[in-house]
Amino acid sequence: LLVLMAEGGELRSATNINFLLEEFGVAVNADAVVRTSYYRYFHPKEALIPNGVLNRALSEAAGKVFLPNAGGGGTGRGGHKQSLQFIYPYGATLNVIRPSVAVLSTGSVAFPLNRPVCALYQSKTPGGGKMAVLGSAAMFSDAYLDKEENVKILEVLLSMLTTDDVKLNAI
Repeated sequence: LLVLMAEGGELRSATNINFLLEEFGVAVNADAVVRTSYYRYFHPKEALIPNGVLNRALSEAAGKVFLPNAGGGGTGRGGHKQSLQFIYPYGATLNVIRPSVAVLSTGSVAFPLNRPVCALYQSKTPGGGKMAVLGSAAMFSDAYLDKEENVKILEVLLSMLTTDDVKLNAI
């Protein structure tokens, strides 16, 4: 199941989707993500997020390679060049608790800071289902799909939902 929402959450969408999502540890907030500084995109709700990947498996599945000490100043952490950049237009943040796992966030350049924007759930029972929740339906619309690396994120999310090829890193 792939759930795509928009800014304002369920109140603005006139739905009660949080009633279903809360059973799996996710809720969509009634807020909006805004970029604090303007770079490439001039509308404040078109947030370019260069450091929002929370789980390294997402970047690795998209073909990004993390080299030790590359761009991290000898810390062993890769810099912005190695992480997935995505544009998050007109989206909301999420509240995520177990059993779901947050995989994308607003990072340090969008407000609210470091808030989850994408979460995944996988059932523990054999043959159980999977669910992904993203707070921006516009992120995968025609206007934004080919911007930055949004198409790679879509491909990885669909791969996570339809196959068992992508395994999230333990946190």
